[in-house]
Amino acid sequence: MINLKEIINNCNKYHYIYINKLTKVYKYRSYSEKRKDISIKNKEKLVLIKLKTITKKLYRLEKTSPIKITGGPLYAEVNVYSIVDGKIIKEKTKSKNKIYFPKKYLKKILKNENILCKIIKKDILKICKAYIEDRIKQGLIAINKITDL
Repeated sequence: MINLKEIINNCNKYHYIYINKLTKVYKYRSYSEKRKDISIKNKEKLVLIKLKTITKKLYRLEKTSPIKITGGPLYAEVNVYSIVDGKIIKEKTKSKNKIYFPKKYLKKILKNENILCKIIKKDILKICKAYIEDRIKQGLIAINKITDL
């Protein structure tokens, strides 16, 4: 059985990625490292990615529903903030800002627990890059999975 809370606690729930004007990732901080001093200039973006689990109610609804609405038990929620004149302003989120980690994928990466957080970090950077470059599907019933990126 997959212990999702343990994955989130070990690999941190919040991840901060700083992006410069050329949409290149140049700084990465997890929650435990966020208190370090970071100088941010104007017109740079701050991407906050939260790891979350789906609720029990949504899980039960998913089992009985003929249309799938989630892609897995764990997902990353993406929020983008712009820095203008030293103030942090939250940008309007796209309709699809969740990327799911399917159960099969989680089982596969859990086999090697020594590098689990490194894999999650790489996935988070991949999610950030795909979101900024508009490679995330925005269709009505689109379910974005990490395996599709």
